[in-house]
Amino acid sequence: MSLTFPPNPTPGDSFVASNNYTYRWDGYKWNTIIGGTTSLLKLYQTEEAIQVLENSTGTVAHNCLTQNIFYHNSIDGNFDVDLVNFTLDPLYGTAITIILNQGNTAYSINEVRINGTTSTVYWIGGIIPDGNPDLQDVISLSIINKSTTATDFVVYGQQISFG
Repeated sequence: MSLTFPPNPTPGDSFVASNNYTYRWDGYKWNTIIGGTTSLLKLYQTEEAIQVLENSTGTVAHNCLTQNIFYHNSIDGNFDVDLVNFTLDPLYGTAITIILNQGNTAYSINEVRINGTTSTVYWIGGIIPDGNPDLQDVISLSIINKSTTATDFVVYGQQISFG
């Protein structure tokens, strides 16, 4: 089942959805109203599309319009990650996952860009991690928009390797 919430709500707005639940906008998120009691909207199962990228080198566009998980196969060199079509409402956060299927020669990312603009990434340990030969390096980017009215992204990065 898919629900379509009204656009541009204001705090206190409510509506009855096709699932016969009443939802109320608190200014940040939709909450369910059951028997007069407000509860957080819960997701029971989610899945996301994965974009597979081949022969990555240079600047590589990662199209965030339809997915936030990117799998790099046959990497040809260190590369820049450009998160294109990336949007994030004020005071919200999201996660981007970049998987590097490393061969005999390991590569890593040089920098992260959001819609073409270089972003400072706060890496665990303070430096961009190196790639690991013949392993699967998984890079997680946690991105928040800390502004209440505009775009002010903060990016936190970490990498873990799987063998």
